[in-house]
Amino acid sequence: MRKTLFIKRGRESRSDSRRSPVKAMTGLALLVFGMLAVLPVRADDAYIPVVWSSVVAAPTEEALDESLYQPMQVTLRHRQTGATKSAADCFDTADLIERGYRPDGDMAHDDVINAYLCLARRIIAAAAIPETSHMRDGSGVAPPLHVDDMKRLPAMLGPGESCALRAVGHLTGNDWYSVARFFHIYMAGQKDDYREERSIVTDPAALTATTLLVTAQGPDQLTLTTANSHTVLQRLGFGDVNGDGIDDMLLLRIPKTGVPQLAVLTKVRAESLISPLNRTDIFLDFSYSCPEEAVALVARGADKEGCD
Repeated sequence: MRKTLFIKRGRESRSDSRRSPVKAMTGLALLVFGMLAVLPVRADDAYIPVVWSSVVAAPTEEALDESLYQPMQVTLRHRQTGATKSAADCFDTADLIERGYRPDGDMAHDDVINAYLCLARRIIAAAAIPETSHMRDGSGVAPPLHVDDMKRLPAMLGPGESCALRAVGHLTGNDWYSVARFFHIYMAGQKDDYREERSIVTDPAALTATTLLVTAQGPDQLTLTTANSHTVLQRLGFGDVNGDGIDDMLLLRIPKTGVPQLAVLTKVRAESLISPLNRTDIFLDFSYSCPEEAVALVARGADKEGCD
């Protein structure tokens, strides 16, 4: 059993070794009130630790490694070829997802969520210790998710499961839109007047056809509710995912209907916007579920009229 750290690209990272299986997670029940686990900070050299939510694993490196080898009997389908492969544990599930396989359409919703949690575990286990963070303070503490994050997170993480809305969500990545601005214009039907905060509410009694209700359930989870949709944003962890020395954040988007999406987000400077590192992969998922809209999106732009 590994108990040490090794050096990766000039920064410390955790290695990856096979563990004996432990009991599998129970899906949505674990997606509530997940506190981020922080590795002990060295007294001799302050640094920004890699952290993860209790939804991912208990707060030890051994527990994170063991979580990768939980037994998990799932069959995944390649999003391009349609070929299927079966996985026996969490590590194999993550490996297949990284190779373009996705949960099949008839898979139970909790199993789909667990499959993406497996991918998150694998990413976090391979993450390096960041040199700089623009999303956490110097001790590695992240502020709780808040309604104001609707102005900070990119539009593609917001509500809206129709192919038309998802297409516009991807298009707004070229001219960065927040979740709040996207909802204000394309779902609430308001003018692009930079007053998107008027469309965001925190009181359930204020939920209407033109408002987005945002509620926090613990420091790492936001629930986004519209008149006809329900989406959970679950923060899973922080670490340097791509080896550039800058802190990245893993966030799982879980719609009530539709397929979850794991987003790897970064903020390269204090004044920068939060943007997805895995935008291409997110778009590929969209293109295989909404092929006509994806082709149209590539071929032409879209105006700022509301989408049904």
